Amino acid sequence: MFSRFFEALNAGHLSKIFFLIGVSAIGFAYYMEHLHNLPPCALCIYQRWVYFFIIFLSVLLFVIDKQGKKGSKTIMFIFFLTFFVGSVISLYHIGVEKGWWVGTESCAANGDFGNADVDTLRKGLLQKSIPRCDEVLWSLFGISMAGYNFILSFLLSIFSLRYFKTMRNGSRKS
Repeated sequence: MFSRFFEALNAGHLSKIFFLIGVSAIGFAYYMEHLHNLPPCALCIYQRWVYFFIIFLSVLLFVIDKQGKKGSKTIMFIFFLTFFVGSVISLYHIGVEKGWWVGTESCAANGDFGNADVDTLRKGLLQKSIPRCDEVLWSLFGISMAGYNFILSFLLSIFSLRYFKTMRNGSRKS
């Protein structure tokens, strides 16, 4: 069943699919941030970088495919690595949310001013605060945005690896 699906896809199709996935993920993140007032934490920002890179790779794959140049296999492997890294970042974020481990230093709220003077305190209070990475600001069916991102990234890493292997075995032209 899946072999027919992979045979019907080419690099041009995948570049468009991955481009739409990247734009949709970034669009959803900005939608939640600006229209639902859910500011991203530091790990959320890292997860966005993955999708910006996916968009870049998608455009690159589209151009390479249109020009008939070689390199589709390499880019497909980079897609796999990128989605895999995205799933690792998301899993790490889930662990921070669940209290399995402590987040990075950038995950801490920026409200600790120590022995700061009055001007520093005033400026700090007026700045938009960055939420802590262990705070779940939104969830659906008990799954946070990091959880949904993990599911999506992990499935896409498996999909892109499978497609890469199909290309490498020669049943797909590059």
